[in-house]
Amino acid sequence: MKDLSLHILDLAENSFLAGADKLILRIKEDTVKNQLVLVMADNGQGMGVTELKSVSDPFYTGRNKKVGLGIPLIKYNAELSGGFLEIFSWSGVGTVLAAVFEYDHIDRPPLGDIPESIISLITLNSDQDIYFYHSYDDEVYKFKTTEYREELGEIPLDNNEVLQFIGDELKTNFRKLRGEI
Repeated sequence: MKDLSLHILDLAENSFLAGADKLILRIKEDTVKNQLVLVMADNGQGMGVTELKSVSDPFYTGRNKKVGLGIPLIKYNAELSGGFLEIFSWSGVGTVLAAVFEYDHIDRPPLGDIPESIISLITLNSDQDIYFYHSYDDEVYKFKTTEYREELGEIPLDNNEVLQFIGDELKTNFRKLRGEI
């Protein structure tokens, strides 16, 4: 995958397919420590010990597919850029995945269009709760679908006008956080 936003989409969809109705996504850009940290946590069905040991194998999948490349690819990209991947999972509880990348490593995939990925996740999973936290050094941006759902009442999150509004807010705050505006 050419950027991290595509990894996020793939891994998040796996979470929702595993029965998650809550997804927490954290991106931490720490230029002082020279790290980019991506953490995803869900409350899906989780994995048992045997499945957890096999999940990094590209020829293993827990579903009716021939291969499962999401986790092996992000692990490869993290290790290629001087980082690592850790996965913790509890059967019946959920999964936490943490990928750490050397921030300025030449082989680190770019972030990509994170706001658009979140909009895609909302569009495809409008009933699930998505919590997004993005920090760039000491600045932090927080986004929670629960707050929008509470404010909008009966209006669904996948309404075109709502999606446009959320997308504009995500893009503006993403650029502000990184000092681009």
